[in-house]
Amino acid sequence: MKVCISGLTASGKTTISEALSKELGVTHVQNSYKAYLRDNRGLADFIDKTDEDFVREFDKRTVEMSNEGDCVVSTWLSPWLIKDADLRVWLYAPLDIRVKRYMARENVEKERAERTVLEIDRSAAQSFKKFYNIDISELEMFDMHINTARSDVQDTVALISLAVMKSDKSRFR
Repeated sequence: MKVCISGLTASGKTTISEALSKELGVTHVQNSYKAYLRDNRGLADFIDKTDEDFVREFDKRTVEMSNEGDCVVSTWLSPWLIKDADLRVWLYAPLDIRVKRYMARENVEKERAERTVLEIDRSAAQSFKKFYNIDISELEMFDMHINTARSDVQDTVALISLAVMKSDKSRFR
């Protein structure tokens, strides 16, 4: 079973995926630029300057990691790249909520947080279009869309878990 979680910056991808993987007792795959850099502040610039070979190899590794067993994958592109995903979830929240989350996570002031969140969103969208011809605003492929501003972590995990159980009934009898 593979669950792919995606969403814009500070939508809750990592938080929800970590909690969901614990709830389901599966691996959390998080092969992200954020984890790679260990510092979000230079993320947009890094994405803008990254070459295609690096991007494709990095993303290939994410797919390989997902093939190692049941998992929850929390990367921007996993729903598009992992063709055999059982469930694809798009997390979203209004910009002001994402900015507050980013401020708390990175300990930066509001103006810088908003500028950075928008820069990362823009840069990632352009990169995905450039390297894969993926438009991340086209969300029809997702099985679920969850507003994480209206649902706390536990409720969001419960919703996704229910969808997983429904799609993989043999696993949860």
